[in-house]
Amino acid sequence: MSEVFFVNVKDLDTINIDVDFNEKQRQLKANITAPHINYGGVELDSLAFAMDTDTDKFVFNLKFNALNAGPFNIPKTKISGLQSNNELGLNFSAYHKDKQMMYADVNISGNRERLKLHVLPEQLILNKNEWSIPKNNEIILTENKLAFKNFKINKNTQSIEVTDTLTSVKKQHIAILYKNFKISEVLNYLNPKTQLGSGILNGNFILEEPFNNTGVLANLNVTQLNVMNVNLGILSADAKALGSNSYDVNTTLKEGEIDLDLKGNYTAKSAGATLDLNLDINKFNMKALTGFSQGKITETDGSFSGNFKLNGTTKAPEYQGQLNFKNADFKLAMFNAAFTLKNEVLNIDNDGFSVNNFTIRDENKNTFVISGDVNTKPFINPSFNLEATANNFQFLNAQKEDNDFLYGKATLNASAKITGDLQIPKIDMNVTMGKNTNVTYVLPSATVDVEERDGVVVFVNRENPDAILTRTQEKTATIKGYDITALFKIEKEATTTIVLNEDTGDNFMVSGDGDLNFTMNPNGNMTLAGVFEAQDGHYEMNLYNLVNRRFNVTPGSKVTWSGDPFDAKLDIKALYEVETSASALMAPVFSDDDPSVKGKFRQVLPFYVYLNIDGQLMAPKINFNLDMPEDEQGAIGGQVFGRVQQLNQQEDELNRQVFSLLVLNRFYPDPGSDGSTGGVASIARDNLNDAVSDQLNVFSDKLLGETGFELDFGFDSYTDYQGATPQERTQLDIAAQKKLFNDRLIVRVGSEIDIQGSSSADEATPLIGNVSLEYMLTENGRYRIKGFRRNEFENVIDGQTIVSGIALIFTQEFNKFNELWEALLQGKTTKEKQTEAEKKAAAQALKEKQESTNKSIKDIKK
Repeated sequence: MSEVFFVNVKDLDTINIDVDFNEKQRQLKANITAPHINYGGVELDSLAFAMDTDTDKFVFNLKFNALNAGPFNIPKTKISGLQSNNELGLNFSAYHKDKQMMYADVNISGNRERLKLHVLPEQLILNKNEWSIPKNNEIILTENKLAFKNFKINKNTQSIEVTDTLTSVKKQHIAILYKNFKISEVLNYLNPKTQLGSGILNGNFILEEPFNNTGVLANLNVTQLNVMNVNLGILSADAKALGSNSYDVNTTLKEGEIDLDLKGNYTAKSAGATLDLNLDINKFNMKALTGFSQGKITETDGSFSGNFKLNGTTKAPEYQGQLNFKNADFKLAMFNAAFTLKNEVLNIDNDGFSVNNFTIRDENKNTFVISGDVNTKPFINPSFNLEATANNFQFLNAQKEDNDFLYGKATLNASAKITGDLQIPKIDMNVTMGKNTNVTYVLPSATVDVEERDGVVVFVNRENPDAILTRTQEKTATIKGYDITALFKIEKEATTTIVLNEDTGDNFMVSGDGDLNFTMNPNGNMTLAGVFEAQDGHYEMNLYNLVNRRFNVTPGSKVTWSGDPFDAKLDIKALYEVETSASALMAPVFSDDDPSVKGKFRQVLPFYVYLNIDGQLMAPKINFNLDMPEDEQGAIGGQVFGRVQQLNQQEDELNRQVFSLLVLNRFYPDPGSDGSTGGVASIARDNLNDAVSDQLNVFSDKLLGETGFELDFGFDSYTDYQGATPQERTQLDIAAQKKLFNDRLIVRVGSEIDIQGSSSADEATPLIGNVSLEYMLTENGRYRIKGFRRNEFENVIDGQTIVSGIALIFTQEFNKFNELWEALLQGKTTKEKQTEAEKKAAAQALKEKQESTNKSIKDIKK
C-alpha cells in the first residue's frame, strides 16, 4: 500500500470511512477518522471530518488534536461550517491545555458578483485574549476589487487595520496598518509550547494595483525581534514609489545576531517585475544557527559575511555573490563532531556553487578539503564536478545520549571524485578507516530480521505511464541510481560494535584489517571483493533472559567477498571459556567404578566452547564444539580430553552439554549415573544450610535483644573432595561481636566446629579459633585498621595453620569515579555533604516545628 498509494506515508493507523448516500433524497453523509498519520515527517493526531449535505444545506466539521511539522506544533483545532440560503457560517477555534487559544466566527454571504465577509464581534480571541472589532465590519469582493469597511481589530494599545481608502495613496490599493502589534499573538498558535518569534510591529504595508502590475509600498519597523530564540534586533523595511511603476527598496536588519542591508529598486510589470537589488550580509554570527537549526548545530562561534547582486526579472532572476567564512566554529549535535571554517569562500551564481580548496577542520586540526562546483542548470537536476580529500578527519565523536543508534569515534583518510548529476551521481573514492575508530551501531528492531522480498507487485501502464492509477511518483529529479567505485581499507585497530538487540544487550564487536573493492552500477547491481580478517572481538548474547555469555572472536576469523555482497563466505570462530568440574561429563563412563576413581574428576578444569559460523552470509551454518587448553589436555591421564573429543562426534549430546555450560556453567549430569547424592539432593542440602543458619540467627537476635552483643551462626554441609576419597563434612561457624567506645572499636571472636567429618584427625577444634580487632579511624568508618588471627586448614600436608596479620581498610561506595576521588582527597563526597546538610536541615525543621507546637499548646492553655 505504501509503495503504490501512499508513497511518503511513514506511519498510518487504521482509517475509518463511513459514507451514506441517498440518491433519491440527494443526501450525502460522511464520517472519516484517522487516529494517527505521519506523512513525510508531518504528524497529524486524531484527525476527524464529518459532512452532511443535501439540496438545502451543507454542514461540515474538521478537527484534529495536534499537527507537528518541524518547529511547528499546532494545538487542538476545530473548523466547522454551515451553508444555507446563500450564507456560509464559519467557526474557527483552537485550544491549548483545555483553554481556548483562538476563536473567530465569520459569516460569508452574497453571490458570485458580490461576496461579503463579516466577522462576528461577540467573541474574537487571539493568543487566549479577547480582541474587539466594530460591529459593522465588512470585506466586500467584487470583480477586480476588494473593499474594506471598519475592518480593525484591537486590544489595549495593539491594533491591526485593513483598508483601501488611504488618502495618501492615489492608486487602487490594499493597506495593512500596524500599531504596537506583538507578532507573538499569531505565531504562538503555531507552537504554544516554544515561542517561534516575538517582536513589536509598527507601520504600514500597501499593495498598489493588487490585481494588475502589483507594486509594494512599505514603512515597517519591528523592534525587539526574536525568532527561534535568536535575537535579531530591529527590522526596518522601507519601499517608496519612484513613478512609472518603479519602486525604491531599503530593508535593514540591525542590532542583533545578523546585520544585513537590502537596497535597490524594482519596476512592476505584468510579465514579471524587473529587479536591481543588492544584498549585503555585513555579519551573520554563527550563534544564530543554534536557534535556527533547533539545536542540531551547537557550540557555535565566529561568523560569515557576503554580498549578492540580484538582477533580471522575478520570473528569470540573475544573481551572483559569495559567502566568506571567518573562524566559523560549529558542532553537529547528532555526531558531537566539532568543525571549523577558518577562512573559506563559497561562490554562488546562476550556474551554481563553486569552491576552491574549501577546508573543513576537525577539533584536532585535521582537514577535509573540497574543490570544484555544483552546476544548478537545470536547478531540478544539478550536476557535480567535485574532488575531496580527508586526512585523519574525525567525523564522529558521539556518546549514546547524542545519537542512540550510531555513536563512538570515527576517523578516515580519503580521496574522492564526484561527477554525474543528481539522478545518477558518479563517485570514485579511496577510503581508509582510521586506527582510532571505535563505532557502535544499534540495529533498529525492525531490521533485525532479513526479508528478501516484500511481495509487492507494481503494475505499470507502458502505453500511458503517467496514468493516475498506475503512477507511483511525480516526475522529479530524484536519485535513480548510483555509479560507485570504492576501495575500502580497514586498519586492524579500528573497532566496530553492532548492538543486535538493545533490550537484551546482544552485541557483536570486532576489530581487524581488510581490503575491500566495492562497485555499484546505476541499475542497482553491487559487487564486493576482498577479505576481512578479525584480530579481536566478541559476541555477547543473552540466553532466555537468564544469563549473559560472551564469546571471544578468535584471531584469524574471516569474511570473504567475491561478488554479491550478500553471498559472503563466513569462517568465524568465537570462544567461550568456562571452568567447571568434569564429574558430570565423565559419569556415564565411570558410573560403576570405585568412588575414589570418580572423585578425582571433581577437579575444576578449564574448557572451551567454540561457536563456529560457516556458510554464506544469508544462510549461515552455526555449530558448536568443545575443546580444552593444550596444557590441560593431559589432565587426569587425558581421560577428560578424550571424552571431550568423543562428545564432539555426538551432535545431540554435544548440544545438550553446550547448552548446560552456557546457562549453568557446568556439565549436564546423567541422572543417577554417578551414584552420588548430587543433583536434587545437593540443591536440597544447600537450601537446608541457609534455612538452619537463618533460624539460628533469628533465635540469637531474640535472645540478646538490644544488649549490644551480637551472635552470628553459619551452618554449612558439603562434600569434601580434597582427599583421596570424598568425605561428607558439616561445620557450624559461631562468631560473637561487640562494639565499644561509641562503636569505634569492634571485637569479634569465633570458631568453626566440625559436627560431621574433620579437616584433620590430629587437630582438635579450638574454642576460640578466630579473633579480630577492628578500629574505625574516621567517624564514618571509611578508614579502618584491623588486626586478626585466623585458623585455616591448608591441605593434607600442611594441615591446620594459624594466619595472623594487620590490614588498613578503605571503604567507599561510588557510582562515578569522581565521587571516589572526592572521598580520597576531601574526606567526604559531594553527595555525602549534601545528605549531611539535608539531615541537619530536617533536624532543625523538626526542632522548630516542636517549638511552634509547644508554643501553640501554651497559648491554648492561657
